[in-house]
Amino acid sequence: MAERIQKLNKGLLFFLGTILILIPALSFGIDATLYGEVTDDGGDPNLLVWFEYGENSSLDYQTQTQKKHGIGEFTATISNLQSCKTYYYRACVKHENQNDTSCGEIKTFTTKCEGPSVDLKVNGKDDSVTVDEGTSVTLSWNSFNAERCEASGDWSGSKSLSGLEVVSNLTLGTKTFTLTCYGKGGKAQDSISVFVRKVLGDQTPTVEKLARNLSQGTGFQKTVSAKPGDVLEFQIKIFANSEMKNVRMKDEGSEKMKIRENSLKINGIPFLGNLKEGVNLGNLRQGETKIVSYVIDLPGQESFGYGKTDLTNTVKVHFDGGETTGECVVSVWRREVLASATQAPTGLVDNILSSLFLPSIFAISLVFTLKEKILKFEEFLEKRKIEYRTFKAQKILDSKIKEHNIKKWLQ
Repeated sequence: MAERIQKLNKGLLFFLGTILILIPALSFGIDATLYGEVTDDGGDPNLLVWFEYGENSSLDYQTQTQKKHGIGEFTATISNLQSCKTYYYRACVKHENQNDTSCGEIKTFTTKCEGPSVDLKVNGKDDSVTVDEGTSVTLSWNSFNAERCEASGDWSGSKSLSGLEVVSNLTLGTKTFTLTCYGKGGKAQDSISVFVRKVLGDQTPTVEKLARNLSQGTGFQKTVSAKPGDVLEFQIKIFANSEMKNVRMKDEGSEKMKIRENSLKINGIPFLGNLKEGVNLGNLRQGETKIVSYVIDLPGQESFGYGKTDLTNTVKVHFDGGETTGECVVSVWRREVLASATQAPTGLVDNILSSLFLPSIFAISLVFTLKEKILKFEEFLEKRKIEYRTFKAQKILDSKIKEHNIKKWLQ
């Protein structure tokens, strides 16, 4: 038995090496798989095997003991190792029922130097944010596998490996905050943007109502002309000079204007709603525009008197904190064809005009009478010419017939 133990202690272990398995940085460590091999069991196959390891040759850590039968390879995985660091280890073995521990020589391996990483947030978000001028934001960050961090852009200086910082009194414009962290494996960088807008305060929205005559091909105008039966399109622009909440639009139109079915659109997209009862437009951000449009058909002439009829069309826009309006005018023209015109005498001028008027009428009548007589005389002459030509032709024909008959009789 003593010979078997001595033989085991002399040549028991052979190291195949160490395989390192890299784990993402968020795991705060690296795994490594250690390999060993028993080449001689001393005649007793009932063995216990393990590894001892540490950050120095004192080997302060040990893997769990494993049972092994006979010669061959064995492995163990160690975890939570630091990147870019040298570790010491050796393989050990003993018989299961004996106190005859034997360990191989101490070897080393170095974990890979992983690159650092950094995550920078603003107000707890990875995306850019928009804030009002003069307000503040909170920057927070975490880094991994880093030794130092530096700020640049709209902040500066050395920063801790993790932390938070409040940036106050922001001025108008776009602010960019960048954090670069350095480690043995290289460097990493993250940036975040903050859009700082000017504070205008609560301002009344701008509402503009325009109309165009589709039948006549006009452009959008505040006042548009039309005829009975024309087709018009109305356009309402609502511009939010400051944020508007719970916006509702109401357009009662006119009794003489019939809104065409399914013609209502909001920002060019068909929308189902009743303008007379009111349409909900939701909330509008500062600087946002909503464009509402619809088509109306004017009724026929029987609905309008002669001359011009002005139809004033008003839209009301309600929102939390107030309301405003916009309007445009449609001038509908119905024209009358007059059969005759009468005029009352006004004095000397009328007498002069009357004295000139009667002779003029007489002269014109005389001209037409003479022209008619001349035309009738010309017709008489033309008729006489035709009768003469017919008579002459008949006479010549009779002469020819008589001459033919005489010649025939003489024969």
